[in-house]
Amino acid sequence: MRRIIAGVPERSKGQGLGPCGAGLRAFESLPLHYHLVQIMMMDEGTQMKVIVFTGLPWAGKSEAVAVAKHMDIPVVRMGDMVWAETKKQGLELNESNVGTIADKLRKEEGMDIWAKKTLEKITEIENSNAKILVIDGVRNYEEVETFRKVLGDDLLLIAIHVSEEIRHKRAIERNRKDDSKDLSKIKARDNRERSWGLNKVIASADIFIENDGSLEELQKKVQQVFCS
Repeated sequence: MRRIIAGVPERSKGQGLGPCGAGLRAFESLPLHYHLVQIMMMDEGTQMKVIVFTGLPWAGKSEAVAVAKHMDIPVVRMGDMVWAETKKQGLELNESNVGTIADKLRKEEGMDIWAKKTLEKITEIENSNAKILVIDGVRNYEEVETFRKVLGDDLLLIAIHVSEEIRHKRAIERNRKDDSKDLSKIKARDNRERSWGLNKVIASADIFIENDGSLEELQKKVQQVFCS
């Protein structure tokens, strides 16, 4: 049974994730029927650990990812794939258009379409010294399944959790292109992402990080995951 310590599960000694001095566990096995598996091969006998952050909107995923960036860990943001497609179709980057494009392609090309596009993006990462890669923004269980098929059992899913009241307050205060300050639209976005199966993704997480405190507290919890 998973145990939680200060919002982060206790990890056995020697199971750190890499950039803080502890070695990475090698991937035990990877399916060979996806050609993209080869992109995860680093120097001889070494492969990247892949960490996926998930959570409801405004839970604190971006702040958690910022910790990874500060530690020079490569980050691929799934939302960037949606932004790129939105701009490709000549639409303004706002909450409504981004959400519509994300939903439209899921219906047309499958619920894991953004996971597939993210895997294509990973092929562009050429940092052969990277031992960890972070993926930000998984939204449904089909995406998780696709990542696991390609990347193997060493993919680690981390859910950032915070109360609805705090999330909505942060939504109004944050000033990102695809955000709305209209509470009805904020709740509509919650409902839309839940309809994609986000609750199931969160429930299946390997690690839960509570983000109901300060930014500094969240940063310390994320660092604990990377460094413990």
